[in-house]
Amino acid sequence: MDRSLYLLIGSALAVQAFVHYLGQTSPSLRSGNFFFATALARTVVPLIVVVGALRLPVRELGFGRPILLKRDLSWLLVLLGFGTAAALIVLQLESYQAAYRPLRSGDFGSRLQAWALFTASTTLPWELFHRGFLLHGVRELCVRNRVPRERAIHIAILFTACFEVLFHFSKPPAETLGMLLGSPVLSALAFRFQSLWIPLGIHLWIEFLWFLMVWL
Repeated sequence: MDRSLYLLIGSALAVQAFVHYLGQTSPSLRSGNFFFATALARTVVPLIVVVGALRLPVRELGFGRPILLKRDLSWLLVLLGFGTAAALIVLQLESYQAAYRPLRSGDFGSRLQAWALFTASTTLPWELFHRGFLLHGVRELCVRNRVPRERAIHIAILFTACFEVLFHFSKPPAETLGMLLGSPVLSALAFRFQSLWIPLGIHLWIEFLWFLMVWL
């Protein structure tokens, strides 16, 4: 492993540490400012490191249009159905509902606005960071170090899952356990379709279910 991979992993850890610890404890970064700082940290820092310092081309980071064949639609819809059912089961758990009950404060308009702000500033940067810069970045750097491409994909999926699961340790246990399966599945889809946009779409759908089941 050369220094470029250490730089990528180290910068990713720094971003996560900022978002998870400093970002949530500093009074000046809470609420809207926290969301803004989170979005910047998860997009600007990786862009500087991955594209600028490591010189990985943007086209190799999953930002292109997904390659989706007609035969993929049926099993993708089945997968989405299973994912929706699993999400609804988790979202209805009393332990999960209790953890997020404070989100129900205020009227419908304020809750909808808060959820929209969260989704725009957190969900999109989350996928750009994990499924774009980190997942594809690790894969490309492994390939540069002469790791077979198939093995490089497995390593990238594992690295990304570690980051996503560890970040959810402070969340309800059901959500953390869900990431053990959800993260590898979304990463595998990103590689299958050579794009992060389908995993992002699935993530947005789960966030919408979260709003309906938890925020309302």
